[in-house]
Amino acid sequence: CAQGWTLVGSAAKYACTSDGSFSGSRPTCEANTCASGVPLGSDLTVAASCSSLTTGQMCNVACADGYASGAAVFTCGAAGALQGTLPTCMPLVCPSSASLVTTGVSHTCNNIAFGSSCVASCASGYVLKAGQNNKQWTCAWVGGTQSMALQGVLPSCEPKPCSQNFPTGAGVTHNCSSVQTGAICVTSCNLGYTGAARIL
Repeated sequence: CAQGWTLVGSAAKYACTSDGSFSGSRPTCEANTCASGVPLGSDLTVAASCSSLTTGQMCNVACADGYASGAAVFTCGAAGALQGTLPTCMPLVCPSSASLVTTGVSHTCNNIAFGSSCVASCASGYVLKAGQNNKQWTCAWVGGTQSMALQGVLPSCEPKPCSQNFPTGAGVTHNCSSVQTGAICVTSCNLGYTGAARIL
């Protein structure tokens, strides 16, 4: 039997007959199973058959979900190992999430690759509510839609009250004392003074 094959039973004998031809029965040869060289990696999808191939058989190896697609064919070689060239698999980047475009929320989630994480926190002028913390978002593959998506929950943020730069001056009045980030207030002139009211 050739390399990569195992003889079953006895070797066969051939005889050269008087008419110049060989006479005999072929030996029974069984293909060996490849015991090494099966590709591994979280970025790969390896066909189940790759673990039980015999000499000469082939299987497919492709990029896993969440990675740029690519594929390769591996063959069970005579030496007992799978042979082939791995596909180049690069993690895909998640698109931005509309959920993160929320008043009072800031994030680091632009151009996040599959399997990586980012943080959603409170924007300037906002603070976390009592007992709350920043939230981690992850770039993941969504099997139901066969697409990439950022997944996570938003932090609970509330606006800070303004504490500086209140309008002052003789004859000036305002309702800005309890205004918070993003809200407006009005300053105007007291009785006995003239001037147009202004929105701040």
